[in-house]
Amino acid sequence: EDADKENGDDGEGGGDAVKDEEDESQLDPAARLALQNRRIEAARAAARLLESSENAGRDPCLFSKRTSFDIRMDQIEDKPWDRPPNPSNPSGGGGDVTEYFNYGMDEHDWAEYAEGQLAIRQELTDAARQKRPPDPGIVPVVPRAPRQQGERVAVARRDGGDAG
Repeated sequence: EDADKENGDDGEGGGDAVKDEEDESQLDPAARLALQNRRIEAARAAARLLESSENAGRDPCLFSKRTSFDIRMDQIEDKPWDRPPNPSNPSGGGGDVTEYFNYGMDEHDWAEYAEGQLAIRQELTDAARQKRPPDPGIVPVVPRAPRQQGERVAVARRDGGDAG
């Protein structure tokens, strides 16, 4: 039974992968697509759970190959900005949100800002791939196309001759 679970069988399909494929081939296309989408979502949830367990207890600033947009504030157990100030340690020890967030933000403001930035980046990526202008409802300012550069002049002499 454990081997079946490792192979992606949840125990409800009889445990035989060939039999599952035969059962799946008899489904109508919509049901097959729904089943495939459930499997994809289950795999994504498992990946998020694995990532969360790998990062448990680690300093979010040390996560490898990540940007600040990848940090999930709701998964951080010990939030130093929420600690009460420590009067015996004036150089730190918690409580000052400005040491962790810029521009007057707190963790909720940051999460909202990050979500908006990720949506904008995704829309710009999708629009570029589909060769269309970005949706103005998502991207507030439509980026300008780069101007055509003129001829490059290295150095011109004042007397009109070449510099070289």
